[in-house]
Amino acid sequence: FLGRHTVRALAASGHEVISTSRAGAGPPEATSHIVHDFAAASPFPEVGSIDTVVHLAGDGNVRHAYQDPVAVTRLNAEGTLTALQIACRSEASFVLASSQRVYQPRSSPLDEDAPKSPTDPYGYTKLAAELYVEMAGRVFGVRGAVLRFFSIYGPGQTIDEGESGVVAILGARAVSGAPMVVMSRQRKDFVEISDAVDAILRAIARPSAPPRPYNIGTAVPTTVLELARALRTAAASASDIVESYSESDSESLVADTHRAAQELGYRPRTTLKEGLRRYVAWLRAARPYPT
Repeated sequence: FLGRHTVRALAASGHEVISTSRAGAGPPEATSHIVHDFAAASPFPEVGSIDTVVHLAGDGNVRHAYQDPVAVTRLNAEGTLTALQIACRSEASFVLASSQRVYQPRSSPLDEDAPKSPTDPYGYTKLAAELYVEMAGRVFGVRGAVLRFFSIYGPGQTIDEGESGVVAILGARAVSGAPMVVMSRQRKDFVEISDAVDAILRAIARPSAPPRPYNIGTAVPTTVLELARALRTAAASASDIVESYSESDSESLVADTHRAAQELGYRPRTTLKEGLRRYVAWLRAARPYPT
């Protein structure tokens, strides 16, 4: 999801892009494509001279990390070491897609210096990946950035893709007219895919040594109930909204984006209303789910 959009944007900007995935063909906009499992012990093939490694590969499904933490750690954390080796071989800069889940939820916006205290195995895999990038920067001089993405959504995202599945799940139900079940009181920070990709392009253009972490969100808190209502409006849906909350689930994951604004020039442009309108239009056109 994020990788496909990033390859498209890089190619449109005139970059030659070598894409990689565990299986299948790469995006058509890529100059070439390499099939490689970043969780495997085999070395990555030689690719010649490159300027930047943008490491988006990983398993972003939090449920998978509970079910098989060893496999997800190999992919998300140890796979980052493989990607860093590619950067070191070519003296390339390195951009890591990290996550809001390295933080512990709290009521106020999170800046980059907030305590790192993940609440699930997935968050720990991303924190470990960040530490590998920090090590590469301090010991081997790797330049780049760590982008802590908050809840990314947008055209192309399906239910089984990434940690931000709540938009995909509720969106599919809104479009089909099925009941929308809201199970969390959390306030979240939903960032549209075009703004997330813009942050990647800005980080590529402004690498630092060692790589600096940046929060990539909107700084706008939205409850899941507010999201459900907004999706229902965007879809002109008659879906019922069913509230079924956990008593303890009331904290927030909302970004403080001042550092990204000041150092990268990052300013999200897409409102939630506009982003959900685009997403609903894509759902209706692409029909990724049975009806």
